[in-house]
Amino acid sequence: MGLFSKLFKRKNVFQKIDESIDIIKHGVYLRLLSKYNAKYDFGLDGLLAAAVTNEMFSEFSSSVEGKEFQATHRDLIDKELYLLKSEEEIKNIISSALRIRMKIIYETQTSGSYDKDLGKPYAKLRSLGLADHDAEIPTPEKFISMAEKFFKSSQ
Repeated sequence: MGLFSKLFKRKNVFQKIDESIDIIKHGVYLRLLSKYNAKYDFGLDGLLAAAVTNEMFSEFSSSVEGKEFQATHRDLIDKELYLLKSEEEIKNIISSALRIRMKIIYETQTSGSYDKDLGKPYAKLRSLGLADHDAEIPTPEKFISMAEKFFKSSQ
């Protein structure tokens, strides 16, 4: 296999892993939405599920409504994050996703460069008590399969 073939194959695998992380985010959102549906009013449930999911992945809302919700409902978001400490399946899949993302970022950095934010999402997950320290860094193929199974079980 030539150099360009290897590089293309590797880029394709990284893209599939990135897509799998998005699938996991969507699966987490769906699980939280279902859970919050029974607890909160319509509208609040979706915004809260999105805010909690974003928080676990150290991401920010892209909408004005989401940003306002996050600013005005910080205590509720923190409360729901705390309650997720008993959700082993969610903790495991998110830990695996963030750890494989760190590995990909590390492996794709050019020589002499360093991403100072590389470990921050996982460190934040740990500080929230939501990191599964025993979660493996699976092979790309196993991770893609894990993501698909998690999403299917979230619907």
